[in-house]
Amino acid sequence: YRHSQNEQPLHTDGSYIPTYPSSTLMACVRNEVKGGETIFVDSVDIYNTLKNDNKILLKFLISKKIIHERSGDKRRDYVIKAINDDIFINWNYFCLSLDVNDEEKNMIDSFQDLLLHSKNIRNKTLAVRLNQGDSVLWKDNYCLHGRNSFKAKKNSDRFLWKCAIDIALF
Repeated sequence: YRHSQNEQPLHTDGSYIPTYPSSTLMACVRNEVKGGETIFVDSVDIYNTLKNDNKILLKFLISKKIIHERSGDKRRDYVIKAINDDIFINWNYFCLSLDVNDEEKNMIDSFQDLLLHSKNIRNKTLAVRLNQGDSVLWKDNYCLHGRNSFKAKKNSDRFLWKCAIDIALF
């Protein structure tokens, strides 16, 4: 997806890396395209949508550790964790382990379908267009992010730098 004009589904960056930094900083160098907004959905909004629309799926996501893996990295964690008033999320559909049973696969697919098609999720999605010189910073496990598709006339019409950094909770 990094070099594609296609939309990028909602995800966390560090889903498959156990020691992934807590936050992401993305800065826009150039954006001469139509579309391409970075999209965000807060973990609390996802939790509440599940609580209202699919309690069985929510129960699965908070009680079953799921394996995400890619390029030799592997992380086994809950998709959703509720700790005190915080809702944490860890999700990337395309980095999920293929080593799951049929029930897990159905639940995983149901969650991805909810993220892609739920009116409640769509209504809670924030689209941010970054222009040259703009930056955005987010906590990776407090929201899902993605990107709308875009149309470019030439390479690097949309060019963003992205890095992961640790911002601790004090």
